[in-house]
Amino acid sequence: YNRAIDFYQPIVRRIVMVSNGYLREIVKPSSRRTFSVYVEPLVGNRTNFRNSGNNYAIVVGTGSEPPVADIQHAYLHFLLDPLPLKYRDQLNAKRALLNIAARAPRLPVQYQDDFISFADECLIKAVELRLRHLTPQQLDDAMAQDDADGFIMVHPIVTQLMKFEKAEPAMSYYFPDLIAGIDVAAEQKRLQNIKFAQPSAS
Repeated sequence: YNRAIDFYQPIVRRIVMVSNGYLREIVKPSSRRTFSVYVEPLVGNRTNFRNSGNNYAIVVGTGSEPPVADIQHAYLHFLLDPLPLKYRDQLNAKRALLNIAARAPRLPVQYQDDFISFADECLIKAVELRLRHLTPQQLDDAMAQDDADGFIMVHPIVTQLMKFEKAEPAMSYYFPDLIAGIDVAAEQKRLQNIKFAQPSAS
C-alpha cells in the first residue's frame, strides 16, 4: 500500500497544481469540502468515484496505467460542481439547449432531463480539452465528437474559456460572465442540422 501511495502522490499533486492553476482557484485548508484519493490494489484497473455532499472520493487501483484522466475528471468535479448550483438561475436561461442535446442517442440518461448536471459535465469536459493543449484541428475534432455524443455545450464553453484565459479573476468569480457569453440563438443555429452519433453496437 505504501509503495502504491508513493507512486500516486506526484500524479495527484500535478493534477491539483495544474487544475488549480488553470482555474486560478485556491482551496482553503479551512474549507469543509474534501477530495480524497484512496489507493486499493485489489480493484485492479478499475476506478470508483463518489461524492456525498461536500466530500468527494475516488478509489484507484494499481494497474499498469494510472487512471490520470479519471482522477483529473473527479478533481474538476470537486472544484467546479458548486458553480452551476450557485448560479442555477442564470444557467437555466440557457436550458433550451437541453432540448437539442436530449435527442442524442449517446447522451447518458442522467443528463437528459437535468440541465444543471448536463451543463456541469459540459463545463468539465471543456476544461479538460483546454488542459490538453490540443492543436486547433485536434480541438475542433474533439468538440465535434462531443457534439455528436450530445454534449453540445462543450463547444460554446470552450469559446468562453478562451476569453477566461485572457482575463484575471478566478473561475469562481468569472463563471457568471462565462454563462452570459453563451448565445443560445447562435448555438441553435449552429446545431440546426446536427447529426448525432448512434449507439455503439453491443
